[in-house]
Amino acid sequence: MWNINPAVDSGHPAVMPCELVRRCLVCSSTPGDTVLDPFAGSGTVGRVAQRWGRRFVGVEVDPGHYATAKRRILEGTGGGPGQLFAGSLFDGEGEG
Repeated sequence: MWNINPAVDSGHPAVMPCELVRRCLVCSSTPGDTVLDPFAGSGTVGRVAQRWGRRFVGVEVDPGHYATAKRRILEGTGGGPGQLFAGSLFDGEGEG
């Protein structure tokens, strides 16, 4: 069992602890790998991925959470190999 302190962030209702993300990334990827987070939220996965040498692609549909994620990723890493997309990758056209 892991003992991990909960994350606290007033900008998002369900922030994931950085330590939880770190443990999962280190166990499941190697530096240089690309990590996809289709629900980027406050950007915790992107921030941790870049800090540990992984590339990052994130998608967030909520404009407020997108802004929070972008700020946190840049503050936490100083930038780096990653992309964060606002909105949906799918526009719904062509669905039956």
